[in-house]
Amino acid sequence: MDVKTTTAAPLQSPSAPAATSASLPPIKTLLPPRAALIFWGHARKVVVLVVGLTVVLIGVALLILPGPGWLIIFGGLALLATEFAWARWMLKQARSRFEQLKQAAISTWNHGPAATAPPRSDD
Repeated sequence: MDVKTTTAAPLQSPSAPAATSASLPPIKTLLPPRAALIFWGHARKVVVLVVGLTVVLIGVALLILPGPGWLIIFGGLALLATEFAWARWMLKQARSRFEQLKQAAISTWNHGPAATAPPRSDD
């Protein structure tokens, strides 16, 4: 049993002229390499900014609505921190504050609430 393989030609309308590779410029000549790097770098920052701020705003809305608001806000900050130094700074401050609160909670848990209450006077 012989099986012959054929390749299908691209579909074209009968009235359209055939496109040749000589009539279309190559993609790499549309922008010089340095300009392309600058363009895509700025485009990436804009996309990260829009998506990150959207995630942060959804987190702020979830502070009022039922949902994990703080978790979403920190996720949005982490996304923004991939491109922006101010977001990295805010995330670092939030982490250090979280560590302080965690240590205070552990200290209170280990020593009990009596450690924070005023001393009693025994008469």
